[in-house]
Amino acid sequence: MPSLEQVLVAASIVLATIGWIYAAAEQRRLARKTHTFDMLMTSDVTGDFAALLDEMDNRARNAPPPSPDMAAVDPDFRRALNFHEFVCAAIRDHTLDEALIRNTMRTRMLRLYDYSHDFIGALRKAQRNPEAMEHFEWFAVRRLGYDRWKRNLTANAARTS
Repeated sequence: MPSLEQVLVAASIVLATIGWIYAAAEQRRLARKTHTFDMLMTSDVTGDFAALLDEMDNRARNAPPPSPDMAAVDPDFRRALNFHEFVCAAIRDHTLDEALIRNTMRTRMLRLYDYSHDFIGALRKAQRNPEAMEHFEWFAVRRLGYDRWKRNLTANAARTS
């Protein structure tokens, strides 16, 4: 039978290990939030690229969806799509903090996904790549609730008409 001293030593080791695991997980969580914030601030979301994202958001609100013709694709539109795909891939890989991105970019991402949905389908066919923009679609549909957002948007538009 183990002595009281051996039990206390074993308990101390177990508690120290649990504390270390918790501290490491918390440090990783905080580092992810810091990295996300740094990425948002240094990715030129506050400069020229912000103007481009604003323009894409305005198009998504007011303009007809882009043509699925790959030869006529606006490079700014593709740049905005690629940026969102990069962000969503990083979220899926747990490199960026999902909650922070959701809180800062949710409506814009949903609006851009709605605007570009048909284009993404055409892009997949043209490139023979069913995985094109898969992270952006995953985030919009599964994590941001695109279908619910679209139903609410349609219901609100019908109420105000």
